[in-house]
Amino acid sequence: DASVDIVKSQIHIEKSASPTKIHSGDDVTYTFIVTNVGDPLSDVKVTDSDAGCTPTYVSGDTDTDSKLDSTESWTYTCKIPVTSDMINVEPSGHRNVATATGKDPLGTPSTDDDDALVAIVDSAIIVEKTVAPGVIHAGDNVTYTFKVSLGGNPQTVQRLNNIVLTDSDAACAS
Repeated sequence: DASVDIVKSQIHIEKSASPTKIHSGDDVTYTFIVTNVGDPLSDVKVTDSDAGCTPTYVSGDTDTDSKLDSTESWTYTCKIPVTSDMINVEPSGHRNVATATGKDPLGTPSTDDDDALVAIVDSAIIVEKTVAPGVIHAGDNVTYTFKVSLGGNPQTVQRLNNIVLTDSDAACAS
């Protein structure tokens, strides 16, 4: 008789973003939860497709043996700014991928990927103020015209509500 131990390990990663809707240039925090089904995994690493995102280990190795056991969930985080030039998903979204890798007791790698999507809102208000043409004398009424429009990156502009227009001249009620 001979007995053979069968090694079974499977790494799993879940990636999330907070917040999931931001203005261009705001920071997003990615959270990565890494788990394992089966025998312990060693040399666990988490990488992210964004060049500026280096996942940092936060917690989870409850027995401090540096092996991802089937009873553990390891947490990593990364905080980076997301800008409108990072848009890679229509309409106006940024999707990136995280990868978790580890090695089973025989040195065989186990890998899993997950992605997260962040919607980028990049709206701006443009105000143009003009005065009625012609000659104006002291004491005459002046007519100002205000043109309010949306600006920003055309891929990420979002409709704005409840816009209030004010003027520095107290006599000018807009």
